[in-house]
Amino acid sequence: LKDGFASKDIYLIGFSMGAGLCYHVALRLDFPIGGIIPIAGFIHNSDRLFNDATDISRQTPILILHGTEDEIVTVDKVQNAHDLLKEHGYCVRMETYKAPHKIPLRAGAIIKDFIKDNELYLSVKMEPK
Repeated sequence: LKDGFASKDIYLIGFSMGAGLCYHVALRLDFPIGGIIPIAGFIHNSDRLFNDATDISRQTPILILHGTEDEIVTVDKVQNAHDLLKEHGYCVRMETYKAPHKIPLRAGAIIKDFIKDNELYLSVKMEPK
């Protein structure tokens, strides 16, 4: 931000354990960012996460991506993360695709659409920092 980047242009993307890290970093920020994109991961220690979360982090859109054939992280765990985020007032969307524990090529198109869709939403909801 000090180098002239707008917070709405910052996205955190993480895969597997990195997805959990995305939640724990972004929900503690004292400013909203463009979005969080956790892929094939779940929320670790949800009580601590939501106790430490800032109110302003609820302005950050979240896109959860997950493969329905993931043998490492079950769809139930990811659905639970989605439901917890909704319960705590976050704007969250979950997209599933037929794939194991990996990032398929089509995830790129989903992410691109998410960022494009957010441009108008974020220009209205977020003041420049």
